[in-house]
Amino acid sequence: MGRALRDDEAAGEVRMQPPEEAAPHGRSGARGSGEGEESEDEETRWRRRLREEYSGGEEAVSDSYVDVYGGLPFVGESDDEWADRIWREMQARRNTAVTEGAAAFIADLRADAARRAAAAAEHSRRILEEEQAKDDAWRRRTLAAIEAVPATPTLDVTLARASYDERWLQLDEEAATAAADLMPLHYSDIPWPLEPPTMRGQVRGSGGVPERPPLPPSVESLRDFFLLGAAGASDVKRRLRIELLRWHPDKFGARFGSRLAAGGMAQRDAVLSRVHQLAQVLMQVLGRGASGTNTRVY
Repeated sequence: MGRALRDDEAAGEVRMQPPEEAAPHGRSGARGSGEGEESEDEETRWRRRLREEYSGGEEAVSDSYVDVYGGLPFVGESDDEWADRIWREMQARRNTAVTEGAAAFIADLRADAARRAAAAAEHSRRILEEEQAKDDAWRRRTLAAIEAVPATPTLDVTLARASYDERWLQLDEEAATAAADLMPLHYSDIPWPLEPPTMRGQVRGSGGVPERPPLPPSVESLRDFFLLGAAGASDVKRRLRIELLRWHPDKFGARFGSRLAAGGMAQRDAVLSRVHQLAQVLMQVLGRGASGTNTRVY
């Protein structure tokens, strides 16, 4: 191999000589055997391919030598040993390049996966924040609506029942007078059951009508109110008959119709609507009886 490289350098020097000096050599080469020329060409090509394979396209390669460390044989190194060393170095370089390329590819994959995971986490965080904001807004609206509704005071049934009986007594006394038909009757003058107490002497006849119709009382609450303190079955029957006569729509209208009309049609309509509502619940109370069963009370 060393001899081949030295011959290649000598050939380069011959090519650099003037044409007249190189001609004898050319003629001498022409007079050589055809097998020598073919062998020399193959050897030259082999050396060039070996240098190109070794350089890997990175080092400067000429026709005469390879410009890398270890490109020439060591002292005492045979041609086969030199070729084996060059081959091992070439394989080592290729393996290193493959390993580095694989490491770079894996690093790119990991970086892309990390970016995707970060984007997914950010998206989830935004969705969670939006849902929390919606939940907080709903809670604020709910609390504001609850605070806007005035608190309903707990009704003292005993006091309410006493006020109910006293107001009905007052209303009955007024109806017994001669001038009763000329006195206007307003919604606030009616002794409605299950309402806060309004004792004698308090302001009446305010003329106000509820903005919203009150909800009908439950059967149980109205039954407990009417039968509060009842003593025995006969007392239960007596009380239920009294309430049925009071809140019967036809009887109520015949008794107080003219006074309600004197107070205004709005007053009359609101009162009669509430009377019909209470009469329906009272009929259910009569159907269930004092014990709450479906035993009718006569």
